[in-house]
Amino acid sequence: MSDAAAPKTRKTPVWFWIVAVLATLWNFGGVFDYVMTQLGIDWYLAGFTEEQLAFFTGFPAWYVAIWASAVHLAFIASLAMFLRTRLTASLFLAALVLFIINTVYLYGFTPAMAIMGTVMGTGGLVFSAFIFLTLVAFWQVCRIGVRQGFLR
Repeated sequence: MSDAAAPKTRKTPVWFWIVAVLATLWNFGGVFDYVMTQLGIDWYLAGFTEEQLAFFTGFPAWYVAIWASAVHLAFIASLAMFLRTRLTASLFLAALVLFIINTVYLYGFTPAMAIMGTVMGTGGLVFSAFIFLTLVAFWQVCRIGVRQGFLR
């Protein structure tokens, strides 16, 4: 096959690798939080009151399953960035949709704000907004990679 007939693949820019490392570290934090919370690790949950702990351990199974799926999908998507597969954009989008479902339930259908208190509840809402923005950013980066041809 001649060079003219070979498919053209754009070289992956350095900034993409930096984003992939940051995404992996960030999303590992989500998996870590999920695992520590679900295992009920004392030192990790030490700052919560009994009422707050009961709230966290009382989530319905479907909520916990979606939470687990969201954080693990985001982490897998981060790792998939290193494989330079276009599938990463779909994985990040799926994680984003699952995160939105969980956040709407948490802040719209539970007493999360009242149980967590004004400072912590508002802080949690702000942190949720930050998580949302990071997932959107990682998804968009992967969409750019697909459009520019370095994710295939």
